[in-house]
Amino acid sequence: MTMDYVKVTLEDDELVAVLPDGSTLAHTDAVRLAELLQMEGVSADQVLMPDWREGDSAPMNGQKIALLARMRRGYAYSITSRPDALGGGWRLRLLDDGEEVGGGVFPPVEGIDDAEEALQAAHDAAMDNALDWMNSHAPAGYTAHWPGSQL
Repeated sequence: MTMDYVKVTLEDDELVAVLPDGSTLAHTDAVRLAELLQMEGVSADQVLMPDWREGDSAPMNGQKIALLARMRRGYAYSITSRPDALGGGWRLRLLDDGEEVGGGVFPPVEGIDDAEEALQAAHDAAMDNALDWMNSHAPAGYTAHWPGSQL
């Protein structure tokens, strides 16, 4: 499974994050943008930012530090595939300041004959749990929603 990256650039006075599905998040405050990215399930390891040699689109060093520091603490989730030897499906990890505090295993859903559909249904269930977790810790006025892409 490949890791999807999010590119964060500075456009005028606003930090703009382009998500893997092409949608964008923007905010003038690096900490607030970090929280919005976390609500989308993005980890600090997935964030790419140009450096000063790449021109005016590079966020300032203070913005980079604030964004990554905020993303390295707080609430997040991780959904990874499980080996077939363990039953396949997905593993959900619920994180608080980088520490796993919950989660679960989501094998392909029984009763669905199509293997790909059964795997997608398991991923949907893991994502539902992840979004419930994130929304229970959401900043005021924000609700996490499903990413735009299927498996």
